[in-house]
Amino acid sequence: PAILADVVLLDAQIMTIDRTPTELDERRIRRARRRVLAARRELANRSAVVSLSGGAA
Repeated sequence: PAILADVVLLDAQIMTIDRTPTELDERRIRRARRRVLAARRELANRSAVVSLSGGAA
């Protein structure tokens, strides 16, 4: 999910390289950034839970 979110963000940014971003483009980029952050947060939380549960028994 994190890689796909990054790809969506890159696609949104690439579409605006050669022109001025419209309001719709700006919304698309903001939405994609939020997805990237959410996916990274989920990965960080998942790895934190795995490292905490791997302690001594």
